[in-house]
Amino acid sequence: MRPCFQSLSVLLLLYGDSILQQASAVDHRAVGIQPTRRLRKSRRKSTNDENNASLEIDVAELKSKFIGPLATTLSLVRSYKSKSHKSSSKSPKSVKCSKSKKSKSSKSSKSSYDCEEEVSPTQSPSVTTVPTVLTAPTASPTLECETRASRESAANSITQSVSGSIQPGSSQELALNWLINEDTSNACESLTEMTNRYALAVFYYSAGGENWYDNTNWLDPNTSICDWYGVRCDEDSIPTELRLSSNSMSGTLPEEISAINSMTTLQFFQNDLGSGIPLSIYSLPAIRAVDFEQNQFTGDLFPTEIFGASSTLKFYRAGNTNLTGTIPSSISQLSGLKQLWIAETDVAGPIPPEFTQLVDLTSFIAYNCSLTGSIPDNIGDLNMLEVFDVGFNQLTSSLPESLGSLTKIEKMYINNNLLNGKIPESMNALVDIQELLAEENDFEGALPSGFSSFQRLENITFADNNLDSQLPSFQSAFLTFVDFRNNGLTGTIPSTIFDSDKLSSLLLSGNKIGGPIPPNFSNSASLSDLWLNDNELIGPIPSPSEGQLQNIQEVLLYGNLLTGPVPEQFCDLRDSLPLFDTLEADCGGPLPQNTCECCSICLLGQSSSGQEVDQGGEMDESEGDINNSNSAVHGYGIF
Repeated sequence: MRPCFQSLSVLLLLYGDSILQQASAVDHRAVGIQPTRRLRKSRRKSTNDENNASLEIDVAELKSKFIGPLATTLSLVRSYKSKSHKSSSKSPKSVKCSKSKKSKSSKSSKSSYDCEEEVSPTQSPSVTTVPTVLTAPTASPTLECETRASRESAANSITQSVSGSIQPGSSQELALNWLINEDTSNACESLTEMTNRYALAVFYYSAGGENWYDNTNWLDPNTSICDWYGVRCDEDSIPTELRLSSNSMSGTLPEEISAINSMTTLQFFQNDLGSGIPLSIYSLPAIRAVDFEQNQFTGDLFPTEIFGASSTLKFYRAGNTNLTGTIPSSISQLSGLKQLWIAETDVAGPIPPEFTQLVDLTSFIAYNCSLTGSIPDNIGDLNMLEVFDVGFNQLTSSLPESLGSLTKIEKMYINNNLLNGKIPESMNALVDIQELLAEENDFEGALPSGFSSFQRLENITFADNNLDSQLPSFQSAFLTFVDFRNNGLTGTIPSTIFDSDKLSSLLLSGNKIGGPIPPNFSNSASLSDLWLNDNELIGPIPSPSEGQLQNIQEVLLYGNLLTGPVPEQFCDLRDSLPLFDTLEADCGGPLPQNTCECCSICLLGQSSSGQEVDQGGEMDESEGDINNSNSAVHGYGIF
């Protein structure tokens, strides 16, 4: 007999009578059964509030549904055993096993299988059909693995079910050989456990496991898969997460990974995996998070199959890959999505209006793509949004008024696009904004007055636009990076900017800012880059006090109407600070506006007519040293 039926018959012959005797002695009272419903992390909060349900079955029903069939089956097995001795020389029979649902009363992660004989076409069956045996509520499905033959049979059955036919030398064959010849664990006692070990072994061989940065316990025959590096299990030792970021993986992601039905999270960030992403992943019943960022995957960014996970998928990270396509209008089907990260892919076309129906979205990161069109008018409907990054695209038109409804926004990157028009006054409501990057667009007019009161503001950049208002009097104690180069700003430099101890860069080159340099400019202990060149500043250059500007690296003062010497304190700082390598002023020519004994470059300053004469040769402002590229750090928003 094949292992499935052989194991069953042995159990029935040994314990069948005992079970029947004990069952008949049960009195007529209800039996309470408490099934464990382990709720995965991917469930909504309302689901987590469910209690374990109780199920009551009276004894009469229990006897009719279980004891009767058990007695019938025991009789058939005895008949089969007696007949099998007489027909042992006939052609062998195969057993076909089909998966059935786990008993609700069982806490085990093992799956039960219903088995029936499959008779060879040339053979006359000695027993027509062995009826399906109902599993007792507390029983755990097992396989017989005491012999190599039975273990090999079970492994081959699983391989056929999960992988189909396998090729010689393939990852599937290597995994099968490991399962039969090396894996000495007790996994064979459970079909689910054995399937999971096989699927992970295929993944190991497909993704170059021998060369991983960390492959602790992988393919160790004496350890549970819950102890394999990167595999996370729940309290019932059921694998739910596979987290292998930055682990030097290469090769491909095999289809077999989706055979682990309990998986909720797949995180492969920053590896070198390539080829296509198995679409069967999106059929996993509880999949909630996939992270494919910074790999070599190819294919469609939004395959049709992904919408099969519409009820469970919360986090989709696929940036910096070779995936292509457009954002489809059907994106609205992923209604529970919280993170959508597709930066540095070849996604093209517009952001569809249906995108604004993702009302649970907290971060959308799509910089350095080929997005076109305008920002959707109803973008304000995404009132849970905290990060909105569409920098380095070809977006056009003006900013929608509804941006002001994004009251939870913390990071907004709209830089390096073709956006135009005025900054809407509604953006005064973005009181929690921390980073606002809008350089290299075509914005015009004034900045909203409310920008001055943003108390959490850290970085703000509007370089290379056409703004013509005064610089806001920023009052944030967290202010770190301010860049308004190459606009038409007027007025004076607000002294409040320097009240922030965190201010590292103030870049105001190429405007029409007048008045003196605020005397408290050196109060900011973190200041490293001060670019005030090519403005209309007047008066003397203020001196820093002793002990100030200990982090200074670049000071650009040329192209103004400043007078007098560059204070000696700057020269002392250049002598004591190795990184202070750039100090430039209007100290060139026979009648310089400034005198300077330690400047790295001296230029001729502006005359009263506003003309500038270049005496010092080519200027290199090293603008590339200011790395102001989009910096939505991976991991912003943990899943």
